[in-house]
Formats: sequence, structure tokens, C-alpha cells
Amino acid sequence: QGQDPAASPRPLVLVHPITQRHLCPPPAPPSITHWGSQQSSTALVTPRVSFSLPKVMEEEFQFLLCQRCQKEPRNPKLLSCLHTLCTDCLEENKPVGHCPICQSPIPQVSGIPDQDNLLFANLQAKLSTYQKIVSSSNLVCDRCKDLAEFWCSECEEFFCIRCFEAHQWFLKKKSHETRKVGDLKAESSKQFLQGARKSRILFCSNPTHNDQNYIASIYCRGCLKPLCCSCALLDSEHSKLYCNIRTEIERRQEELGSLSEELKRKKAHFEDVYKNLKGKADHMDKVRTENQELIQKRVEQMVKLIREKEQELLGMVDRQHCLGNEDLVAKLNQMEAVLKRMGAGEQLVEKMHLYASDQEVMDMQPFIKESLEELMKLQPLAVGASVQAGDFAKCKAKLQALFERVTGEKAGLGVWGGRDSAVMGAWLLRPSHQVLGGERPKEESMSLIVLKPVGEILSRHLITEIPRGPSPPCSSTL
Repeated sequence: QGQDPAASPRPLVLVHPITQRHLCPPPAPPSITHWGSQQSSTALVTPRVSFSLPKVMEEEFQFLLCQRCQKEPRNPKLLSCLHTLCTDCLEENKPVGHCPICQSPIPQVSGIPDQDNLLFANLQAKLSTYQKIVSSSNLVCDRCKDLAEFWCSECEEFFCIRCFEAHQWFLKKKSHETRKVGDLKAESSKQFLQGARKSRILFCSNPTHNDQNYIASIYCRGCLKPLCCSCALLDSEHSKLYCNIRTEIERRQEELGSLSEELKRKKAHFEDVYKNLKGKADHMDKVRTENQELIQKRVEQMVKLIREKEQELLGMVDRQHCLGNEDLVAKLNQMEAVLKRMGAGEQLVEKMHLYASDQEVMDMQPFIKESLEELMKLQPLAVGASVQAGDFAKCKAKLQALFERVTGEKAGLGVWGGRDSAVMGAWLLRPSHQVLGGERPKEESMSLIVLKPVGEILSRHLITEIPRGPSPPCSSTL
């Protein structure tokens, strides 16, 4: 190792991480890490290599795209609502401080959350490597630029045969899994990601061990950190709180899985409430349409002198509909936002189970758990018979009075008597679903068109004759 690198025709640059700074410097460092060194979260979440999903993989890995612009995310951020957005969308988002998908608040003043989506960022980097392997026939060694024949999933570097042998010699006691490039080309993207996931190593959280490759095998439930054996022996205060790091990882995965199952059950309840609200809103729209058609049919039978009153009556119906529909729209929007958050949480936990490495589970599980627990505290809005449609009786009464004035008919019982009264009253007041040949709506509480007995209507509204004098202005009538 003391040989002058300049004197050698092919300097050996694959050296132990502690001493490599004294030898010939390697080419530009890889975007992730050198051999066995503790992985930097900054490098993981900002992959410099742009990945492009091949057509066979596009559908399966659509979840990696920004959930707003559907483009490759730059430094994907994980919001507390569990939506993943690119930095560009967050910077352009208006209003600042709210998720552009479900409008959940973002606690950070800048509007950009601190939590990086390590899972998605790392998957992007791995897919870029896989794309490079399957699409290139002349891969070069990251150290000496010779033809590459091996790839180390831990170092995330390509090696020629000579550099591969040096890599194996220096790291023979490390669990670095190095595979042939030819074998990787024959694998599917899923197999490649699974292989890269299994080989990840967790390192001690002690800052002084960053450059010494202390592998963590113990987890302290007191300080909530992974430890190497040396640190565990020195910390006698928490010795009773130690457990195997693998046990802790499995416990966290199981905890996320349990929360996901509970969330699925709760999501079904939210979906039922959403469908109920949506059905009521649709029925409100249907009833509004029926009343509009009724008004239009009556107005069309009047003379041209009162044609302008048609729009006024339609406006009354719309305003009444808005009054009754305002609460439903607010509840629908609220339910839809919660369902989007639940869907994002469900998808994220599923992808954690499929693709997350141990390091990613350790880094992301507390944040995801906290967000899922917040979702579990939410309760769906109660929907009952209290949601009622507006009363259109006033509008229909004005329409009836206007029709009587236009036709010259008097409103007294002496004019509408016997069979003629029943026929005229039924024709005037029959609901539009009967006019169109349909059936009566089933939900009487939501129906805006209620057909009352003709005698009762006449006794309430038509008992007094309307004088034949000039009709008052339409504005005072309506």
C-alpha cells in the first residue's frame, strides 16, 4: 500500500476505506457510498442519475412518480398525509402550507416537509442501475474504467475482474454480495430490487463509528438507536433494553402491517359514508333537474309577455338547491380528502413490505406510524335523516299564481269545482316524474316534489279569488 500510485501502469484503487485516501484517488465518487461506509441519507434521497422506466415496468412502478404532476420526482418528499410530492410541486403549490392533493396542512413554514421519502428515492436509484445494466452492453468499472463484469449491491459500484478480486480481498469479512453483470441482466426488475434489498447492511448510530464500518446487530429500545457490539457493551445503563436488530425490524414491519389492516377496515366505513353522501348529493341534483323541467314546462304554456320570469323561477330553484347542498358538498370534500390519505398510507405500507430495506424501515417507520395513528383517530361524519332537501313549496306557489293570472282563471272554488277542479289541480301540481312517465322517488324525505290532495291544496292556496284587475308587477309577485 506504500507504493507510489504514479509508478504503476494500473494503480490499484480498491482499498480499505480507512486507507484509501492515501492512495491514488478514484474517479468521481458514486452517488451513494464507497465500500462498506455508512450510507448518507442525503446521497440516498438525491440520486443524480435520472431513471426512465421501460414500458414493461411503467405500470408497476407508477407509484414512484410525483402524485401531483406524475413526473419523475426530484428529491421526493413525504407529507404527513402520506402523499409523496416532488420539490417542484411543493415550491409552486398555492396556497402554501397545504397538500395540493387532499389539502391537509403542512406544518413547516416553508411549505416543504422535512421528511424525505427514502423508499421512493432509493428505488429510483436502484431502477436507474437496473436500467443501465439491461440497456448497456459496455459497462465500465467505476474504479479503473475497464470492462465491468461484476456489481456490488452494497457498494453500488461496477467492477472489472481485477478490481473485483481486490474488493473481495479487502472486504472478505464483510457481507458484501457481488454478482455477475450477466446474471443481473437475466433478472426481472423485481428480482433485482429484492436482491438489492436483502444485501443492505445497518451500521452503528454512534457518530464516531461513521468511518470505521461498525455493523449494528443490536437495537436499544431506550435510546431508540441501532448499536454495534462495542457500544452495547459500554452502555450498561440500557443493557436490559437491548434486542436483536432483526427482531426490532420485524416488530416494526408487523406494527405497520397491523395498522394497515385496521386502516383498511376503517377505510371501508369511510367509503360507505362517502357513497351515502354522494348518493344524497346525486339525488339532490336529480330533484333539482325535475323541478327545473317542471318550471320550464309550465312557463312554456304561458304567453310571451311573462317569458322572462322563467329564469327568475329557475334561479329560485338553484338557490334553494345550493342552500340544501352546501353541507353535503363540504362533507363530501372532507371524506374524499381522508380517503385519499388512507389510500396513500395503504400503498406506502404495501411498498414498504415489498421493497423497503432494513435501513429504510428504521428511518421511515416512526414517521409513517405517527401518520397512520393520526388517521386512525379520525371518525367519519354521521349521515342520517337530518340531511333534508330544501322546500320548494314557495316557488311552486308563485308558479301557480302566475299561471292563474296569465290564463285569466280565478282561484276560487267556484271556478275550480268538481271534476274540472280535480283535473286542473292535478295537472298543475303533478310532479315531473309523472309527466315524464317515470316512477315516484323512493326516498320521500329527500323528494322535493310532494303531491298533496287537490282539495287540501285548493283549500290552503286557492280559497280567495284573485281579482281580474291588472296584475301586479312580476317583481313583486316573485
